[in-house]
Amino acid sequence: MLMMLYTVTFLDRVNIGNARLWNLEKDLHMKGFEYNIATLVFYIPMVLFEIPSNMLLSRLVPRYYISGLAMAWGLTITFTGFAKNGPTLIASRVLLGVFEAGMLPACLFLIGTWYRRHAMVTRVAWLFVSNDIAGISSGLLGAGLGSLNGTGGYSGYVLARSSDAIHLLTFLNRWCWIFFVEGAMTCVVAIIAFFLLPAFPEQETRIFTPAEKEQYLRLLREDDRRGADEKIGFKGTLKAMLDWKVFCTAWLYLAVTVAAYAISLFLPTILKDFGWSSMKSNLLSAPVRAVSGVISVSFGIWSDKARRRGPFVVGGFTVAIIGNFLVCFVESKAVRYFGVYLAACGTYLCQALVIAWG
Repeated sequence: MLMMLYTVTFLDRVNIGNARLWNLEKDLHMKGFEYNIATLVFYIPMVLFEIPSNMLLSRLVPRYYISGLAMAWGLTITFTGFAKNGPTLIASRVLLGVFEAGMLPACLFLIGTWYRRHAMVTRVAWLFVSNDIAGISSGLLGAGLGSLNGTGGYSGYVLARSSDAIHLLTFLNRWCWIFFVEGAMTCVVAIIAFFLLPAFPEQETRIFTPAEKEQYLRLLREDDRRGADEKIGFKGTLKAMLDWKVFCTAWLYLAVTVAAYAISLFLPTILKDFGWSSMKSNLLSAPVRAVSGVISVSFGIWSDKARRRGPFVVGGFTVAIIGNFLVCFVESKAVRYFGVYLAACGTYLCQALVIAWG
């Protein structure tokens, strides 16, 4: 269920990269760095609201809170398809950041309450496979939905003036369908999540007998997990922020996410820069994410069995660095495309490892 949720989370977060290839900037009359600003402003509310969101989550039933967030950003993405200028798109990205801020922290927090330490990387790796599923879907949906130009008579925003009144005729270009369809998908997943997501182990009553529940909570406590009545407050938050291990994890994860979002948001543009068409660039972005998903889960399982994190993180970063160098400095398209695979595999391998290690 969390994989479904995080798939649509990431899909809605990065679909602007696919929409860009179908004349998004031209139709919205965007100039200069407006597209970069639109991608940037999403992360400002993310930074501001992630910690307060988990403080709130620890006091609520997860399925109500998480499904509510999903419905809110699903509607936001859907209505982004009606944007008619750059500032409107930027405003929608801010709202998207507000609602998505709590999603990944909530998923990781919920997983952390259910699994012991040396079962974590495998589960987190599976969660982050959602990134790859979203990357594959984004490329294929971007290619498919982009071909809907003119469907239903929609092709742009036009003002038509009659003798009686000014009529706003709303026509929609092909990039609009990317937002409409993917936003609707998110709303459907939010409804499913409302019924299927579990509560915290100490709250859960549907899948445990009382004796099973007590036994499971004892196993978690023995693994140094949080207490059953523990809530995230300001004191605990401050303690975490002053922990040097948290800072180390944050720096490692910063290195991962800079590379990860460069791949996610700009991969279609990078491939188009190789000289390929918009359709081919969208399609060829899909297999990259499929391979990186297989690699991240495989090495996540290996890491849990070995009960080691550091060597895997160093190895993943090394592969990613080599891949990025190939993309930057080699002229051959085939070698550069191979470099994209190395960069993606090394980066997304580290994503789950760093989170679970922290």
